Amino acid sequence: MKGVKQMNKQLVIQQAIFYHTLLSKQENKAH
Repeated sequence: MKGVKQMNKQLVIQQAIFYHTLLSKQENKAH
């Protein structure tokens, strides 16, 4: 169960980084 929680945590972090880079890319295009 602990391992699953860690995996979920990593997934959330990966998603956050992905969305962050996606947003910054869009912002760069807008400028």
